[in-house]
Amino acid sequence: MAHTTRLLLLLTLTLLLGCPPLDPDGDDDDSAADDDDATGDDDDATGDDDDATGDDDDATGDDDDATGDDDDSGGDDDDATGDDDDSGDDDDSAGPCGVGDMTTSMEIRANGVVGTSFSTTDQLTFAGIVWNPCPFEVTVTSISTCLVSSWSVVDGNGLGMGAGVACGDAITDFTVPALDSIEDTVSWGTLPAQTYTGEADFDVLALPTATVSFTVQ
Repeated sequence: MAHTTRLLLLLTLTLLLGCPPLDPDGDDDDSAADDDDATGDDDDATGDDDDATGDDDDATGDDDDATGDDDDSGGDDDDATGDDDDSGDDDDSAGPCGVGDMTTSMEIRANGVVGTSFSTTDQLTFAGIVWNPCPFEVTVTSISTCLVSSWSVVDGNGLGMGAGVACGDAITDFTVPALDSIEDTVSWGTLPAQTYTGEADFDVLALPTATVSFTVQ
């Protein structure tokens, strides 16, 4: 009998030593509270922090940025091919940058200083500016040799005056550096005291006319 008891005790001890430990959470690793980040884990609860490659936790607010992940919530950093979340991430699925993204503006300057208020003795210079927001240079094409083909001002009473520019007929390309601008200028001279709106009309058909308001006193 004693021999049989010793054999049973030895067998029981062997089984206990050979078995893996139980899951501390008492679950199968796929529950909301589980913190098992092993590859292939399938816990998809909100707030889960399982970032293993190939996992399937796509709940809002999760931090899984693995390639091929499908969580397109705002602010995630998932740049996988085909991702369509354009809010807060750096996935450029919105489309390429080009001529259509160029912006124009106009400045009034006196002695090289940009302003909106001038005196009647200031010699004014008008500048038409093209800004390139793209991270690479972009070429814009003018239908003449000028970037800006005409300039004008309209006073507060609706009276206007313009200045033509002697432009050649040749189609001309202008290169705008990445994240930078190019400009065309004209020396206008003095203006009488009044409020004005200036206008620069570009010969690049894809670019909008630029305007600016200013005062001479």
